[in-house]
Amino acid sequence: MFRSIVLFALTLSTLCTYSQKLTESYYWAQAAIARNDLLEALNWADSAIADLPRQPEVWIKKGEVFYRANKPDSALVYFYGAEDIRDGSASIWLARCYSVLGNKTKTFEYLEKHLASQNKEFESAIKLDTAFLAVSNDARWSEIWLQEWYNRNELLAAEVAYHFSLGEWDFALDLLNERMDGRKARHSFYALRGKAFYNVGSYKAAEADFAQALKRNRRNHSYMFWLGKTLLAKGNHKKSERYFSQAIKQSGGEPEYYKYRAMAFASNQEYQRAYNDIKHYLQFYPNDKKAQLTNIDISIQLGRNIDALLTINNLIKREPNIWEYYKPRGLIYLKSKNWEIAELDFSKAIEMGGGNDKDLFLHRGNCRFYQNKTNKACTDWKQAIELGSFSAQELVYKNCKR
Repeated sequence: MFRSIVLFALTLSTLCTYSQKLTESYYWAQAAIARNDLLEALNWADSAIADLPRQPEVWIKKGEVFYRANKPDSALVYFYGAEDIRDGSASIWLARCYSVLGNKTKTFEYLEKHLASQNKEFESAIKLDTAFLAVSNDARWSEIWLQEWYNRNELLAAEVAYHFSLGEWDFALDLLNERMDGRKARHSFYALRGKAFYNVGSYKAAEADFAQALKRNRRNHSYMFWLGKTLLAKGNHKKSERYFSQAIKQSGGEPEYYKYRAMAFASNQEYQRAYNDIKHYLQFYPNDKKAQLTNIDISIQLGRNIDALLTINNLIKREPNIWEYYKPRGLIYLKSKNWEIAELDFSKAIEMGGGNDKDLFLHRGNCRFYQNKTNKACTDWKQAIELGSFSAQELVYKNCKR
């Protein structure tokens, strides 16, 4: 039943503004929902309510658990609990529940209340929400959408979010640049433009926009995070660590921020701190493949090769055709001087899709050189040079006939 939709099912506020401080119990509930472990999510949602009884978000989260479990009657109790704390905070959820329950009067009552609120979801998101299939053919549904619920800024945010969903970052930049006017521009639009700049690789411009957004909304942990992410992309690892740490503190422990701080720590060769952070993140999202690969890389740097191998072998067992899994395993074997086995893994990675990875050719060349396969090693190193490897240049100069 549940499918709350879609690529751009966001409000203007949730798209860019995150100021509320939650607790780890809330994030545990959120992670359990992502794994579809609704019983665990329910337990963590109870803990979140106990921790923050006056925060509507935690009541909404528990209501969402019941909603996903196909228990809209039970969900209503918690959505009304959120409404009692902050009027309008759960109106769209109440509309969804009543639509599923077949109560059209209440559905339209709460849908209109939501559309009249400041932090409403985009029109396209609501119209695509399968929760409203039961009322979508009703005359009242058509009448509601004849009204103009969205102001110019909200319409712009919706259009930008749509282009984001398609990866059309340049279109989004054009839209934002046309409308942004110095001191009058909203901090949320600076953040949106920062994200567009980030995704086209213009990190200097992205940094300026996120800094401006954060200057105008200093408690916004999303802006802290994105500024840290941009600094990390620029290679300013130490400064990015500070912003990730601030975002973690201000958010109350958003797990994603730990994942990126782990990357910053690793880039700054603070491997033990990186290991602690990535392990913490993986407790919430154990199936995140990119995080698992990050964990493997960090484990190798710490010399935890057995831990890394166990993780890699489990990944390969589940998905044997992912070439990225063979690279770190080959590196472990290379470091332990198991040249022949390492060569097989690097070869497999190249054959399965890693043919543009310069390090694979560099490492396979090393394996072959140590096995006295000098001609093949030189061929690999030369390929690595073509792909941009500076390390391979010295190896070719010292060991290969010109």
